[in-house]
Amino acid sequence: MRDEEDMPTTDSPLGQAIEQLRLPVGLGSGPIDRAMAVAARRETHWRAPLWIGVGLAATLALILARPFRESAITGQRVRFVLQSPAQHVTLIGDFNDWDRNATPLKEQDGTWSTTVALRPGRYRYAFLVNGTRVEADPTAPMAADEFGASTSAITIGR
Repeated sequence: MRDEEDMPTTDSPLGQAIEQLRLPVGLGSGPIDRAMAVAARRETHWRAPLWIGVGLAATLALILARPFRESAITGQRVRFVLQSPAQHVTLIGDFNDWDRNATPLKEQDGTWSTTVALRPGRYRYAFLVNGTRVEADPTAPMAADEFGASTSAITIGR
């Protein structure tokens, strides 16, 4: 805070300017009406850039999400089949992070099957029978597993 002595006096030009600025200002309706008219004109101007920005953001989101969506949807459809008198069978492998719940098989007359879309590459997989027994696909080549489990291999070409 400044001391009263440091403030300019009312008879100095600076003091007179400060006193003038402290007086209340009456706007009347003219300036308010003009400000409202400007605001109304600007309201219509900001809508177009806003919608353009929203549209660009949505387009960018779709472009960025496309590889993830395609990796889950596209690819070669592969049918996995197991003949087993089981109660429940799921497919586990590299393509579903060995998740025991991700890819259940459906049973019809003792034949369990499912179809999975796989992108080009080599995958290891097995069947999980009744939630406890890991069983390699008897119709596919065997693959070495670092844990000693029996797994199969499938290679999807381009």
